[in-house]
Amino acid sequence: MEITEDHLQQVFEDIETRAIKSGKKDLEYQAVVSTAWSMRTKLLSILRAKSEEDLNLSLAIAKDCVRTLEERNGDISSLKYKCGHHMRPAIIKTTADTLATYFEWKNDVEGLCIECWIEKKRKKEKERGR
Repeated sequence: MEITEDHLQQVFEDIETRAIKSGKKDLEYQAVVSTAWSMRTKLLSILRAKSEEDLNLSLAIAKDCVRTLEERNGDISSLKYKCGHHMRPAIIKTTADTLATYFEWKNDVEGLCIECWIEKKRKKEKERGR
């Protein structure tokens, strides 16, 4: 049998129901549900990954997004790149495509969003090819 997203959701709901029925106090309940949610999210990433490379890219982006959320008190949209665009994790994932591209962009000092950075990189490569 193959594990699906529906299976993970059902298990998460079972854990939450047990935490409620057992009369867990606020902090204990939050710890149980938070841990279960974290595990569910990580397992969903693995299920959705097309390859090991794709999974590692997703994990790297997620780690940076969490760091950004922590730095900005939960407001990821307050991050604005020098090109004027806001941080959009889904766009980063689809545009980066590989870990190598992601880390090259992330380590770039210009502060552009990944779409503008890719466009600028393509233009430079075109100019060199002439």
